[in-house]
Amino acid sequence: MYNRLYNLDYFILRFYNIYGENSRKGAVYLFTKAALNNETATVYGDGTHVRDYLYVGDVVNLINSIINNEIIPGEYEVGSGKGTSVNELIKLIETVTRRKIKYVKKDYVVEEADNLVARNTVIKNPLPLKNGIEKVIKCIENSTLQ
Repeated sequence: MYNRLYNLDYFILRFYNIYGENSRKGAVYLFTKAALNNETATVYGDGTHVRDYLYVGDVVNLINSIINNEIIPGEYEVGSGKGTSVNELIKLIETVTRRKIKYVKKDYVVEEADNLVARNTVIKNPLPLKNGIEKVIKCIENSTLQ
């Protein structure tokens, strides 16, 4: 409305599952931490629900592009554009860490969408999930805040 009334530029950014080194929440961090520390993780549902995981550094690069006027104002989905099920994420983390993840499955606290993946993301070359997991591993291994 402000765009129409006052010709004010705007950005609407719809973020998907952002993860990174200093996160202490989210599936990537929690499952990686469980693998490294031999802890038990919780999977809600059967693990087949698909999510779009995006490394926080890609978000920082996008915001820098917006600040530097390299992106035109508008509405954008901010994700990797790639879907990964929770079960696939667990297998990938097990491969990267070379450790099995112990987990229990529980019912959803609230109903979840089966598939949440950015269809038309503004992010063009996201960091591959495997590389992002490696960054999270390094952070967890070097942290006393586990």
